[in-house]
Amino acid sequence: MISKVEIENFQSHEKTVMEFDPGVNVLIGKSDRGKSAIFRAINWLISNRPLGDSFRSEWGGDTRVVLFTSEGNKIERLRSIVKNEYILNDQVLKAFGTEVPEEVRNILQIDAFNIQAQMDAPFLLSNTPGEAARLLNKAASIDAIDQTVSGIKNALQKIDADTKYKERQLEKYQQDIKLYDNLPEIELVIEAVEGLEKEIEGLVRGQAALNRVKKEIERVELKLEEGKDVPVLLDRVIAIEESYQTHQNQVNQYNRMCRINKQIKEIQKSLEQTEEVDRILELLVEADRDFSQLKESQNQLHLLKRAQANLQSIYKSVLRANEKISQLEKDYEKMMPETCPLCGAEMKGGEKSEKSTNRPHREKD
Repeated sequence: MISKVEIENFQSHEKTVMEFDPGVNVLIGKSDRGKSAIFRAINWLISNRPLGDSFRSEWGGDTRVVLFTSEGNKIERLRSIVKNEYILNDQVLKAFGTEVPEEVRNILQIDAFNIQAQMDAPFLLSNTPGEAARLLNKAASIDAIDQTVSGIKNALQKIDADTKYKERQLEKYQQDIKLYDNLPEIELVIEAVEGLEKEIEGLVRGQAALNRVKKEIERVELKLEEGKDVPVLLDRVIAIEESYQTHQNQVNQYNRMCRINKQIKEIQKSLEQTEEVDRILELLVEADRDFSQLKESQNQLHLLKRAQANLQSIYKSVLRANEKISQLEKDYEKMMPETCPLCGAEMKGGEKSEKSTNRPHREKD
């Protein structure tokens, strides 16, 4: 219930405050004193009509209408050059367009049918029977019942149509299911095919493993073929070592002859003034001969050193080859299965054993 109204700058009202008593309140006054403007101001807040700003006072300022309810609510309608607002309990309501905010309508529970202007025709008497029926139905919420019944009928029709469609779909699915009556036999065939595919995959993996073993065997055989000249190389190493020992002896002899030559030169200096010239000359001739032999021995020693270095390099390569061959034989023995993974026959390893026992080796002194 409206308990108080404040009006500012609305038509002829610059600032008007009116308080209402419970029950019926009557406004009495002379004509053209603003009584209708009060109803228009209240209607402007209740229905947001009229639109525009023709109702605003000529002296300017913000147009403001405030309703106070007996329940303690404060509803304000404000219009200015830059503002167009509803304010409910000091909270601004926005984006309401040309309609009344729902919060305001829920509090007031008043619409255009609750307001009768001075010049309006009597309520319902001037309306057509259809308009009056619609108003009465709306007041009694009968139109909402009709809408609900209509909605239920539409829903039932939709459900009935969906049911018939589902029944047709069910018949179609039943016909389709008959096409799969032999599904168990098909499943057995599929299982058999899957088993054959697994066996084929196992055979393919076995063949790939055998191919890898074959390639490794060929590689080991190639390495063994490369090491067949090892005994000859070992004999050459032994011969070179013996030549080196001989060369070392010659070097020692050469050093000894160098010392003798030095002594001869010293003796020659001391005997230049003596009568033993012939003996010294013989010694010189002998020393020169020995020196020539030593020089030749030195050249041979140089050649033997180079040969020894080459043989030592060859010997180290042979040792590395022997170690690699031993490792390859071990890998070969590990990779070579006792039986064939495809046919289950026993694999022959005689040739492998013969090659492993024929590998040359040299005993250390």
